[in-house]
Amino acid sequence: MLRYDALICSGLLALACAGGGGNETAGTPEPARHNPFVRISNASLSPPSTRVKAGSRVSFVNISSYLAVVVLQASASDFECIGLGPDFEIDGDWIRSEPIGGSGNQISLPCSMKAGSYDYRVQLSAGVYAIGNQQLEYSGQLHFEARQAP
Repeated sequence: MLRYDALICSGLLALACAGGGGNETAGTPEPARHNPFVRISNASLSPPSTRVKAGSRVSFVNISSYLAVVVLQASASDFECIGLGPDFEIDGDWIRSEPIGGSGNQISLPCSMKAGSYDYRVQLSAGVYAIGNQQLEYSGQLHFEARQAP
């Protein structure tokens, strides 16, 4: 019986220690970051919701074994610069990235975006010929802070 109790206690301890792992406490959002990174893996986006300081841009790092395409629900007027190239292009009501190879390759938004929240998707596909027929898709959100008045 003692061995069974010890097993249950160690299991509960493991569950307690396996919690969120981030800096968030219940109800407290992560602080906005200067030029944050979103990590794309085979299993998820990390973090899926990213708070961004005003004037910063976001980079996406693909560590998955797939090609990744970032699809942002925004328009060119949501950006604080003119022109999205070379890594992003307008595709109807979406902004679409060039494919990002795996093994740590990255791309960055060309500049900061206007204050607000923007939904995005990351589409993972086996290769260039499979783009548009993705194997996996993850959703996330970018939250850009407003600039402070001088």
